[in-house]
Amino acid sequence: MKSQSSIEFLSTYGFVFLILGIAIVLIFFLSSYNSGVSSTQCTSFGGLNCNFVGYYPNSTYGRSMVSLSITNAQSVPINITGINVTVDNLSAEGACAPSFLYQGQQATCISVLSSIPCRPATTTAGMR
Repeated sequence: MKSQSSIEFLSTYGFVFLILGIAIVLIFFLSSYNSGVSSTQCTSFGGLNCNFVGYYPNSTYGRSMVSLSITNAQSVPINITGINVTVDNLSAEGACAPSFLYQGQQATCISVLSSIPCRPATTTAGMR
């Protein structure tokens, strides 16, 4: 009789335990996950407005990625042929898409560093 009521209880409320378990795992994962975004602020230069900069380490492959979002604030179109990103004395070249920007148009630039810096305290980027 007790086993029948236990099975009935689990079959009735088992989905609640499953959802609670998934929620607990997600909360633990998201609270311990290091997104690695070093800053959401960046300075503008050369007629470009910097909207966002993000730093994303990947410890599995031992690399890290820096992404930038920029807007052309000049009244003339510009052509970005490449970028150079430095994070704690690690430098890497990258590219932007689209590379030709009209006034007010946005581009996303990405650069992949060959390793993960110890402390991603400062991120600088240069356009050419």
